[in-house]
Amino acid sequence: MILTVDVGTTSLKLVVFQDTKSLYMGECPLPTYQVDGNSYQRAEDWWDAFKEAIAALQAEAPDLLASVDTFCSTGQMQDCLLVDTQGNPISEVLLYSDGRAKKQFQFISEHYGADKLQTAAVNQPDALLSVAKYLWFKEHRSEQFNQDHLLLLGAKDFINLRLTGKSYTDYTNASTTGFLDMRTNQWNQGLMKCLELDETRLPKLAAATDVIGVVADSTAAELGLPKGMTVINGAGDVGASTLGAGAFAAGDVYCYLGTTGWLACPAAETARTPEIYTLRQIDGMSYILAGAVLNAGKPLEWFLTHIAMEESVDSQVYSHYESKATEVAAGCQGLLFLPFLEGERSPMKVDRNRGGFVNLGTDSNRWQLYRAILEGVGFSLKHNLEAMLGGKSVSKLNLIGGGSRSTLWPQILSDILDAEVHVLDMDVGAPSLGAALIALKAGGQVADFSDLARFFTASRHCLPVPENVTRYGEAYGNYLRHVDALHKPDR
Repeated sequence: MILTVDVGTTSLKLVVFQDTKSLYMGECPLPTYQVDGNSYQRAEDWWDAFKEAIAALQAEAPDLLASVDTFCSTGQMQDCLLVDTQGNPISEVLLYSDGRAKKQFQFISEHYGADKLQTAAVNQPDALLSVAKYLWFKEHRSEQFNQDHLLLLGAKDFINLRLTGKSYTDYTNASTTGFLDMRTNQWNQGLMKCLELDETRLPKLAAATDVIGVVADSTAAELGLPKGMTVINGAGDVGASTLGAGAFAAGDVYCYLGTTGWLACPAAETARTPEIYTLRQIDGMSYILAGAVLNAGKPLEWFLTHIAMEESVDSQVYSHYESKATEVAAGCQGLLFLPFLEGERSPMKVDRNRGGFVNLGTDSNRWQLYRAILEGVGFSLKHNLEAMLGGKSVSKLNLIGGGSRSTLWPQILSDILDAEVHVLDMDVGAPSLGAALIALKAGGQVADFSDLARFFTASRHCLPVPENVTRYGEAYGNYLRHVDALHKPDR
């Protein structure tokens, strides 16, 4: 029996699996704090949520908890957290989205070299890298920094440390931090030396399927966990989600549609452009390519609350708008939406808010605007897909996330991408399922992840409609021209 935990930015999700079947699900919310426009969390909140979720499982299904013998976690990546040698937090958690380390990134660029860092890390470096935030700690949390400490780089690594007393991270998470030299698959010793940072503070690198230890007896007794439970390293959320979305082989593309979104696929080589993210695959051998968008479901929520002035947004509101938007012809009679309400990160950098509608007229109504938003996000995803695959087309992709529950959006994506869209039939989140698959591979129950393809079924299959494909091809050309005109200075 496998116990999985997914430490997200909004909640901690706990799922118990028997093979690939989920037997129990629990969730606890996680707060995010804001100071001077910067976002952070507290690792104590992660641990409290974990304990609360375990307590709920103990109360509701004690026999199920007693039968668990393996633990595997996933969670948000590219964090920055200092803990003492006993695993107690001595700093806040600087999240991926926290941009306070601009000065420190400039220092790295001047002393080590931005080009040199990009060559080692593959991805285009910026102030969001964990290495820049670690330097921020050095300057602004000097008392904690100068005491004997460990640096943690991912949320699930903190849970694992508290369970086992051992500090590890996985290759997928490590590849997002700026510390990893992707050429050697080791921590970048030249960077550490240049910045006068102690490499021994960093976690050990291991494959996601590696066993890193067992739950300490004292911790098991405190939490009510089975004694001797094996702890698997696990993977950052993109690595786990890739597995949980059924993308096992190079070229298997999937799309996540949530508040934000991404397109990703396993790959044998790095991305051809730095605007597409290259992450290490969970085994540290191959890669995952990802085109990540900041604006997916977020523009819809903005429109419904701030423009349509809906007092509350629930499934009934979405259903009503989708029903009306279905009556609008594909392409919205030339109405376009540029979805960059909060800038953008891929496939081009947009550093400030540059969203907008194009070709608005007096006959434009809210149903057209709603559909235009769905289409605009679809064009943004297509832009990413073309950059990710070097212009090659894709015949099919798997769709996951809250947006996959839409009755209209999957079909729009199918028409825009000219590809079959398979809406996966899933009762748990892809990261949690991916963590369970990692545990199965670690325990020897699965020889190769591709053997699990038969477990992935679709609740819906959307096929491209030729007439709409043609319309969207023309609309996409217009989209690219407006994007180029508006955002060329941001690149």
